[in-house]
Amino acid sequence: MKKLHLTISALSLLMILSVSVFAQKRVYFCEDYTATGEPKGQSSRWSITPAAGNVYFLYQNDNINITTSKIYFFIDFLTDGEYKEFDTKSVTPDKYKSYVLYDYKFTKSGDYRIIVYDADMSKLTTDYVTITMKDAEKANNTDNTKVSTVYYLDATVTFCTDVDNKGNAVTPSTVFNINQDKGSYVYVLLNNGKALKTTELIVDIWKGDDYKDFVETRKVTVEDYSNFAYFKYTFYKDGKYKFSIFTKDETFIQTGFVEVNYK
Repeated sequence: MKKLHLTISALSLLMILSVSVFAQKRVYFCEDYTATGEPKGQSSRWSITPAAGNVYFLYQNDNINITTSKIYFFIDFLTDGEYKEFDTKSVTPDKYKSYVLYDYKFTKSGDYRIIVYDADMSKLTTDYVTITMKDAEKANNTDNTKVSTVYYLDATVTFCTDVDNKGNAVTPSTVFNINQDKGSYVYVLLNNGKALKTTELIVDIWKGDDYKDFVETRKVTVEDYSNFAYFKYTFYKDGKYKFSIFTKDETFIQTGFVEVNYK
């Protein structure tokens, strides 16, 4: 009887280990998915064009229905040997499903880290993906001709809560409320309507009623053939801000203004 008990215990342990190995929380990068939430055409390396740069983030929740009110995808970009905050997307899951999807549009080549969180900011899983934008498409959308400020006369700077896959601002505004203790971020969206023709944006940030108080300079890596670019910026202090944006060779592009208040 004791031997039988040990055998059953051993089998139970084996079953638990098997479940833990084959049923895990993880995120896939895929081109399609089945009706039951299984990835199709998944890979950790993608070669894509700017016109068709979408890849599905498919998060599987260990075969357990997702009960949290939100799933967040934190997207970090590898820069100078370190993963740095790049973008954030959120999805409202179906409480009757154990998976959730986000159709994400990549706009630049590089190595990315995707961290998945629930609504309480508890980390669920992490994975990595490498994106390569096809050179042929680059050649069709840009050239090496240096441009002047006149080229950017129609450029716009928009402050918003998010940016969709087509480069459109979500909930744009010129006034935002932030948490006084922790600060809050907004997206800064530059849209030129045609190729940016620069691989880097230099952003000078000023503050004050007359915008004479210098805050900092940010440098943002972009794809020169893309007609828009955006980045997240976290405000910790209230006030009026001016964002002056230049190309890599310091050609002026456009200026945006935003007001930040404490909640």
